[in-house]
Amino acid sequence: MSDRYDIHTHILPGMDDGSKSSEESLKMIDKLLSQGVNNIIFTPHYYSDRESIESFIERRTEAFARIKNRLPSGVNVKLASEVYVSDYLFNREDITPLCIDGNRFILLEFPFYSSFHERSLDQLRSIMYDYKVKPILVHIERYKKLLDSMGAIERLVRLGCLLQVDLAAIGEPSTFRKLVKLFDKNLISLVATDCHNMTKRVPDFTTGTRVLNTRYGKHYFDRLMENAKAVFDAKE
Repeated sequence: MSDRYDIHTHILPGMDDGSKSSEESLKMIDKLLSQGVNNIIFTPHYYSDRESIESFIERRTEAFARIKNRLPSGVNVKLASEVYVSDYLFNREDITPLCIDGNRFILLEFPFYSSFHERSLDQLRSIMYDYKVKPILVHIERYKKLLDSMGAIERLVRLGCLLQVDLAAIGEPSTFRKLVKLFDKNLISLVATDCHNMTKRVPDFTTGTRVLNTRYGKHYFDRLMENAKAVFDAKE
């Protein structure tokens, strides 16, 4: 397939530790377009223990308005969030405003020390069944205890959680060696840049893609893009 999808980015200006200006945001988008990425989801951090959903949505709307009319032609964008899971999240009656615009997929980040045993699983079940949204667990390579437990990873997949890996991690040989067994077993559903800026955490879609194509062939990466397309295009 020709279309490419980046479902996890920090491109919106001034929202978090990502882009600091409209100019940087537009450069990040241009960089992705130059690598064939024409479908992008903006996913600024939402810390459920620090801010109300209403305040976050208002800030996100304002940030998007700063670049909306300056977006290059040929790019399709959607708004979403990267939600930090804390007890405060479960005080909300409705978390669907944090989902990807137009559907019920939600990007989730847990504390990095999480082992994804009972407490985390109970939180995921509540998110899925009480709020009726579909979880995407982002940058799973950062959870050391999770990577050390194939059983925990398989439980997450059986529960219905999609697992996402950052392409930058795939491009790092020592990290990729830890992830190979997950790719070999088709436990990873999604990849993304998780780009933050134009200096250190740049929009690099190419390096990790090349590693995957070399090991598994282009058809494997095409399947990952099909998964991303399904997330991007999903309806409620």
